Amino acid sequence: MSGWGAIFNNTRYALKTQSEAMAKLQESIASGERVIRGSDDPIATNRIMYLNSYLKSLDSYTNNLNNVESLLDQGSESLSHVTDALAKVRADMASASTGTYSPEQRAMYAGGLDAAMHMILVAINVKHAGQFVFGGANISQSPYEAQYDAAGNITGVTYRGSMVDMPALVGPGITYSGVLVGEDIFKSDSAESPLFGGASGATAGSKQSTIDGQVTLTVDRQTSYVANGIGLDAGASANALDTIRGDHILTVDSAAETIQLDNGAVVSYNGAATPGDFMVENELGEVVYVDVQTITGSASVTISGQGKLSIDGGTTWTLTDYADRNLAVGDPATGKTLYVDTVGITTTGTETVVVPDSLDLFADLINIRDALKNNASLPESEVQALLSEGMARITGHLQSIASHQISTGTKLSAVGSALRSRIEDMKEGAKIDKSTTQDADLIELVVELARVQTLYEMILTSSAKMLNLSLLDYI
Repeated sequence: MSGWGAIFNNTRYALKTQSEAMAKLQESIASGERVIRGSDDPIATNRIMYLNSYLKSLDSYTNNLNNVESLLDQGSESLSHVTDALAKVRADMASASTGTYSPEQRAMYAGGLDAAMHMILVAINVKHAGQFVFGGANISQSPYEAQYDAAGNITGVTYRGSMVDMPALVGPGITYSGVLVGEDIFKSDSAESPLFGGASGATAGSKQSTIDGQVTLTVDRQTSYVANGIGLDAGASANALDTIRGDHILTVDSAAETIQLDNGAVVSYNGAATPGDFMVENELGEVVYVDVQTITGSASVTISGQGKLSIDGGTTWTLTDYADRNLAVGDPATGKTLYVDTVGITTTGTETVVVPDSLDLFADLINIRDALKNNASLPESEVQALLSEGMARITGHLQSIASHQISTGTKLSAVGSALRSRIEDMKEGAKIDKSTTQDADLIELVVELARVQTLYEMILTSSAKMLNLSLLDYI
């Protein structure tokens, strides 16, 4: 009986194995997925989990892009309203300053200026999606607060917002701010830009800086290594001598003891004279210094060559990938900001930056209104001089706001097309990768199911014949 028992047990095991295989194949065909549970393929499961997390991060980038884009849209629309109001003020002043208007007629224009200031206040205290657009990082408080006299006339306007914006992560290592710093736009320098007195290559950004007098700009650099799990790190001379800008790829083969920067030559670090400061060069002649002593495995690693700028003696640093046309370099102690065009930076060092006198939109409008009213009974010549100066300052404000509108439009273009397209491409690539890893090849599964079913039926048939044998079959 032991022989029959063994046959029975083997047959039962074979049928169970094939039945489970058929069930798994049928489940994969029904779901369309090759990997349904972790035990199906642990390596593929880890990859799928990583891709799911990666896709969620890309979705967060898209959400941030949508928020930044809607805020910038609202900001651009509000700036258009302000521009329209100032253009009318300038046209009215051109008429009022001809010398042919009576004091009563000029007073009528003064009333129009009060109306323009109220309209501008409404436009720049605008709120979108629960955030004040022109208050910088202070999104919960109206950025501008007006003071009034007993007659209801505006006597001053105070900025209550933040002096720094609120950048949101809209892509890997890419930030954009949807909110605007009102003080940069409406209390800004004149047509003159900050003057840079050094040789670093840094120049003034198109946004209006809020620093006063002069500051010392310190330009330095650093190389950042993404956490890579193979111990790859910067060499001793990296921050001083690396010349890469932006993202690059270091490819390490620990078995062959070779390393490559981008598409440059593959070089061996075996027996390097300075393993803690090993130089690698790419096809463009850019170099990085690497510590090869710490390498423990093979991988392709993303590294980033960044600049860092400071206006408070290095207490606070602002990083750049050298693509920023308006990098906000701030001094938290004073709340002041210098906007720097980093594209032309070629070297490190310090330089003096001198900032011209500033314009104050509401102070200028109040001064013009008071000149039109002439409650101080000034001579006609002085009134004319005040109105002439006022027209020039309004023109300066219009130019400054136009510059910010262009900057906002550029941001909108980058966010709305280039960045969004890049994120969508990254999503599509991740989805394809996930599909390749997880999804089943239905034709292959059907063929395999047919094979397993045939084997299952063969086991049934053979076992039936074997288990039905008796002594009569051998007579």
